[in-house]
Amino acid sequence: MDTVFESKKLYAVIIAFIFVATSLITFSVIHRHYDVELKNRITENRLTANLLSRLIYEHQMAAIGILESHASHPSFVEAVQKKDFNQTLSHLKSLTKRHSEIDVLFITDQYGTLWADYPVDKTAYGTNLAFRDWYKGVSKNWRPYISPIYRRIVLEKGLAVAISVPVFDRKGTVIGILSSGQRTSFLATFINESIVDPKKNITLLDQEGNIIFSNALPYGETITKYPDVRVQEKAVTGVSIDMEIADARNKKKVSYVSIAPIKRIGWSVIVGLEKDTILQSLYGHFIRFAVMGFIIFLFLTVSVLYFRREYKYHKTKELQASEKKYRTLFNESMDGICLADAETGLIVDCNEALAALVCRERTELIGQPQAILHPPQDIQEGFSTTFRQHLLNKHGQVLETQVITRTGDTRDVEIKANVVVLGGRKLLQGVFHDISEHKKAEEAKRKLNEELEQLVRERTMQLEATNKELEAFAYSISHDLRAPIRSIEGFSQILLEDYQDKLDDTAKSYLDRVRKATQHMENLIEGLQKLSLVTRSELLYRSVDLSTMVRKIFEKLQQDNPDRTVDVIIQEGIFASGDSSLLQDALENLVHNAWKFTSREARPRIEFGTIVKEGKTVCFIKDNGVGFDMVYANKLFGAFQRLHSSREFPGTGIGLATVQRIINRHGGRIWAEAEVEKGATFYFTLPGLEVSRQS
Repeated sequence: MDTVFESKKLYAVIIAFIFVATSLITFSVIHRHYDVELKNRITENRLTANLLSRLIYEHQMAAIGILESHASHPSFVEAVQKKDFNQTLSHLKSLTKRHSEIDVLFITDQYGTLWADYPVDKTAYGTNLAFRDWYKGVSKNWRPYISPIYRRIVLEKGLAVAISVPVFDRKGTVIGILSSGQRTSFLATFINESIVDPKKNITLLDQEGNIIFSNALPYGETITKYPDVRVQEKAVTGVSIDMEIADARNKKKVSYVSIAPIKRIGWSVIVGLEKDTILQSLYGHFIRFAVMGFIIFLFLTVSVLYFRREYKYHKTKELQASEKKYRTLFNESMDGICLADAETGLIVDCNEALAALVCRERTELIGQPQAILHPPQDIQEGFSTTFRQHLLNKHGQVLETQVITRTGDTRDVEIKANVVVLGGRKLLQGVFHDISEHKKAEEAKRKLNEELEQLVRERTMQLEATNKELEAFAYSISHDLRAPIRSIEGFSQILLEDYQDKLDDTAKSYLDRVRKATQHMENLIEGLQKLSLVTRSELLYRSVDLSTMVRKIFEKLQQDNPDRTVDVIIQEGIFASGDSSLLQDALENLVHNAWKFTSREARPRIEFGTIVKEGKTVCFIKDNGVGFDMVYANKLFGAFQRLHSSREFPGTGIGLATVQRIINRHGGRIWAEAEVEKGATFYFTLPGLEVSRQS
């Protein structure tokens, strides 16, 4: 080995390997740094696009809010209804003074005919603008709308977008449209003030792919489409994506762009950065990495040559220190250690711990075959050779066996076998660890586990028998109760039909009350049966579309109650893992309660959706009904517990108890928050609850 490490040829090969390795590592680091920088820049693009998208959305929503607020002002509504030009103009002038960001305001009737604007330009009065996109958008469902870019026909006649809101009279009839013409130059100023990095290319597109603003593309005062068709298609369809694109004029010029749609408006923000810009910022890093790689190569080369000179000296010192340390550990170890000749299997040396383990003297063991340590069921012809080869093959592993003492007793031990070289001699080292007490403890543990398993089986059988008895008892009670109830209802019906000429109005009223009471009792029994089934039925887990399930429940309620109009809001794409049938029952109870307790509201509103509480997605069903006092919230989910009288709101008082058991069986939790006459919100969690990204 000394000759090998002193060979010049070996060191030449090592130095060549170091050169290749450092070159590859340097290139890999440079490439990796470029990849990381590229990902960071793309992430910055995405964050900038999302930020601008949010800022523009909030600004436009604020503009809509201002217009909506003014459009609902009674005096303004009266002026529009009478088409009072002077009064309307006064309102428009007041609105622009209070909100400096508003550029141009104009009013049309419900059919799109222009009759007033501010600043005043009467040249287009009487013109029907129903062909404009902003009119089509707002008249589609008479809700606020922000249009694509268009060319104005009044004042400066430049490019603008329209923000339009309908004007309703007191009866809710549309009497006109209030619009604000927002110049593209205003949006350009707004975006420029929001840009943090001037090197980024920022473009704002409308819902048709036209450029509203861009600091990278020429568009001027003409309506211009975005030049890259792929990017334009993604933006128009509202896709949020990162893309690599080539310049329309120079295909070798590559940029990375991020598209962020502006929700509810249809616009998109595109943020891009050229590849050359990224590379220019990294040239200094590339040079630094190359220099560092060369320095590392020189350092390693010098280190290898130094190692050649110092090798023999350090090797000698290390061997001496290692042998001294080994001898100290060998003698002082608490575990027994045995050294045996790898060829003959004879014990060369052992420590006092091994001698004590087998109740023998140390000198008595040295020179004996290794088989002396093992029980007579192990001593057989060829044992020494077989066992020795086994330990050699299992080098470094722990083996479990037994040793025999002088008195013939056996002890359980773990042996870790290693091959060592001492004084040029190959030896087999075995470290013996006594695990007798551990084995006894394991056996006691095994017996205890068997006893516990038997006890669990017995308890399970007893529980199953008890459940079957309870199920039979519940069925019997239900059957026995229904028979007399049906008799009472039947005889009451007979009295009303066959003896109505002999009964006065008071008697008939009493019989009606008896029948209603029996019907209520029938509903209570049916509710109790459902509550019992919730506890006993087997859960069949699968993915359940909660949004679709809630929508169908509302559709059925609307069909059964055509005279009611309820504002229903359902968040799309809510899924959970659970039993479809039981979750249907739970949602029906919650939705029916919301429907029932909003029956007195002039404008009832029910919402189903999700929120995040303490980092966890939570479902909720919210209404603006009668609500309840939170002092009694602890009674809400108890069977037969009612917070409102049955005369006000009919029911069995079992529905919410059933809902709680269903949610609990799924491993979820349900609770409620409410205020008297201000509605109630029921929250619940379920396993696998998530909102689909496609929603």
